[in-house]
Amino acid sequence: MKTLTTDVLVIGSGIAGLMTALSISGDKSVILVTKGRLRASNSFYAQGGVAVALDTGDDILFHKEDTLKTGHALCDERAVQILVEEGPDRIRDLMKFGVKFDKTKEHEFEFLKEGAHSRRRVLHVADKTGFSIENVLARQVKNRPNLHVYETCYLDELLVENQTCFGVLVTDLKQKQAFRIFAGATVLATGGAGTVFEKHTNWFGSTGDGLACAYIAGATVRDMAFYQFHPTAIQLQKRKKGLKNFLISESVRGEGAIIVNQKGDRFLFDDDERGELAPRDIVSRSIYRQLEMGNTVFLDLTKIQGSIPERFPVIYRNCLKDGVDIAKTSIPIIPVAHFMIGGIETDIYGQTNILRLYACGEVASTGVHGANRLASNSLLECIVYGYRVACHINQQDFIARSISARKPLSEKSTLLTAKQLKKIVSTAQKLMYQCAGIVRSEEPMRTGLQNIHAWLDILEGSKTSSQTWKETYHQLVISRLILESALNRHESRGVHYRLDYPKTDPLLNYHHTISAK
Repeated sequence: MKTLTTDVLVIGSGIAGLMTALSISGDKSVILVTKGRLRASNSFYAQGGVAVALDTGDDILFHKEDTLKTGHALCDERAVQILVEEGPDRIRDLMKFGVKFDKTKEHEFEFLKEGAHSRRRVLHVADKTGFSIENVLARQVKNRPNLHVYETCYLDELLVENQTCFGVLVTDLKQKQAFRIFAGATVLATGGAGTVFEKHTNWFGSTGDGLACAYIAGATVRDMAFYQFHPTAIQLQKRKKGLKNFLISESVRGEGAIIVNQKGDRFLFDDDERGELAPRDIVSRSIYRQLEMGNTVFLDLTKIQGSIPERFPVIYRNCLKDGVDIAKTSIPIIPVAHFMIGGIETDIYGQTNILRLYACGEVASTGVHGANRLASNSLLECIVYGYRVACHINQQDFIARSISARKPLSEKSTLLTAKQLKKIVSTAQKLMYQCAGIVRSEEPMRTGLQNIHAWLDILEGSKTSSQTWKETYHQLVISRLILESALNRHESRGVHYRLDYPKTDPLLNYHHTISAK
């Protein structure tokens, strides 16, 4: 079997992975492996921007307070302090790389306001901030002589021995050939797992591979009950491929867009005095209740001042392709799965409980987001903690060495066809959206968990090396972790809302739900 050796291995090419790779010192060899093309990730689709306290009148203390308040007594205060304190310097790094954030006519940075922020502090590049940052960082990666990129390579498993990670087993999807990469340090920056839900905003490759592989290898996973739903997505009817549940950035509400039902009622104020600028968990649940009552919910952008096609060009063009002119008409919206708040437990340097294994970005649980992520903190977390991971690795003297690793399974060993596997996935996605979505209760979750266990048993009895089998298995593992964590948390907190436990239990403040294999 083909074998590669490197000082540092980074899995994932979103902003967290790219920032980590670029921050590794030039005297170390780096391999970056990505499941799709270099620019394929959830980061690529991030519209809104990056939250950072740089505006006049803002302060890192205000940013910290907003983050802690939104996190509902589950944030790690030290992790949040690092985020807001180091954020401005990392933003300056992005600008040195070539990212050009939007400015006003007076040549000052234009800061937007989003839900639960007390100040305007969201830097952006139109409504394609993630796309713009990704492109700049990807160009930088290609110019680094110590950095080699392997595209369209699927993560099979982590190579772990004596609670130490020595690399990975991957499959080249084009060559249909497995190979090993041994590394001094391995960094998981594989993103989220939104595809476990029927309705989501994620890139189609977000099947939770990194988290599932880490959990299987013995990594501690934390707070999987908390999955953030974005309240404003439009169901595109004409789109055949890609993101059917197209996200409408929260920044449009910060600029004056309103949410109403078919009667014209701005019902959000019944639940929170901030209305459209309430945190995402409150807005999502409020919309959900309207839909359950049989109402239709609309997002009206016509109240925004200025030219919508100029201010939000990506959103405008995508909706127009579907025959919807958002500058002239309101659009029907639904809440959909968006961001994995839980993940692989790490310390403030991205270290996991497995030696030489790091995690950053959406796959990691740093403690920054608590029970509900403050809007636009995700991209900031990627650059701050991606950089911290690299700095910690730079100070180590890890030497790559090989270990014995099993051979990959034969593709012929499966008892399930690709069609059967896809049927399991689609059924599981519908189940997860219904029983582990915005509103939860014990009986539906227990029924869902029984089904997930049954499907896992079927898959474990028909192992194969095919990508479809592995993605299906990983999605089911993530689904099981979400349901088990949600069932074990007997309260409502942030994005985790239970009808049978509707109140927040103060005894569970700063109490995390841990999953370990």
